[in-house]
Amino acid sequence: MKEGYEKAINKLASELLEEVSKAEVIGLGSGSTVASLIRRIKIAEKKLCVPTSKQIGFVAEQLGMICTELHGEVDLTIDGADQVDKELNMIKGGGGALLREKILINFSRKVYIVVSDKKVVGKLCEKDVPVPVEVSPFGINYVKRKLLDMNGRPELRVNEKGYPYFTENCNMILDTYFKHVERPAELEASIKRIPGVVETGIFTKKPDKVFVLEKEGSYTVMK
Repeated sequence: MKEGYEKAINKLASELLEEVSKAEVIGLGSGSTVASLIRRIKIAEKKLCVPTSKQIGFVAEQLGMICTELHGEVDLTIDGADQVDKELNMIKGGGGALLREKILINFSRKVYIVVSDKKVVGKLCEKDVPVPVEVSPFGINYVKRKLLDMNGRPELRVNEKGYPYFTENCNMILDTYFKHVERPAELEASIKRIPGVVETGIFTKKPDKVFVLEKEGSYTVMK
């Protein structure tokens, strides 16, 4: 993270400290931005958290937090995003945790998203950013064909060795490129209707706040 963004995330950590401290249970999205933020907030030990991946769970445990399953409503979820448009629609799932992140966001009383200014766009899928689509392995070829019919360009996600990437839910991901998305809710619903699709990386449930980290060292708030 560049120096300006480092300063911005330090300021945000100080701003969120009191609110995070008051929350009984916090949800943690996956990704480097969330990991950097919670390290700086200095969250009290024994704080209950619901992580969306093993990686963020490991970071939380290193900080003395107690990881738990999702049993009831979460007070506050902190997450990142691959893109956010002006209406606060999002693309998420670059880290592969889109299913758990969508469940967690819908089960949270309050949701805060943290992104760099480079990720705020006029329309989703600008800058050639794909929509992750989590798919049952049995249906991967069928789903790929249907996404092509929707004018998408699906590409199977692979790991660093070139083998198919599997989520923690034992599913595969088709990173699907679309032209600029004019109606995110319609595209989200259309993809979800394809048999074999488990979840899509288009998030149309609006977060309470989006904190935009700026390279000059500060941040702005979209809400």
